[in-house]
Amino acid sequence: MSQNALKPKEGGLAPLFDRLVDEDPTQESEPTPLRALDKKGLFASIRRELNRLCNTRSQKGIEAWSAESRTAVNYGIPDTATLSPRSPIDMARLARALETAFAAYEPRLRNATLAPVAPGPHERSFRFRVSGDAIVNRTPVAISFPIAL
Repeated sequence: MSQNALKPKEGGLAPLFDRLVDEDPTQESEPTPLRALDKKGLFASIRRELNRLCNTRSQKGIEAWSAESRTAVNYGIPDTATLSPRSPIDMARLARALETAFAAYEPRLRNATLAPVAPGPHERSFRFRVSGDAIVNRTPVAISFPIAL
C-alpha cells in the first residue's frame, strides 16, 4: 500500500484503538478500513479522548500527582475530591494539572490552555474552555471547546 493511501486529505490519523474497533462484526471484511479522519472527525476524536482522560482518575491527590512523571501506568488526572469549583485557587491548580495531562496524553493537541468557567449557584462540577492547536496534516489549526469534570 502506498504512503498516499495512508495520508488523510484533510485531518489526521485515527487513534490506534479506533482503528482496531470492528463497527460491524457480522461483515467479513471492512469496505474501507478506518485509518484516517477528516478534519471534523479529528476534532471530535480529540475531544472524545480528552473526555476519556478527564474521566480517568489517579488515586493520588493533586500534589502527589503533579510530582510524578506522566506514563501509561499513571494515565488519568488527579483526584478532585478535595477541590472546590468555587475556589479560584483550586480551579487554577486543576487547570494546570489538566494542561499537563493533555500535553502528555493527547499529542494531537498542542499548546492547550484551559480557562475556568464559573459554576452556577448549585453546580458542583468543574468547567473549563479548552483552547489549543489541533495538528491537521502537520499544520496547527485553532480548536476550542468546553469540557466539564
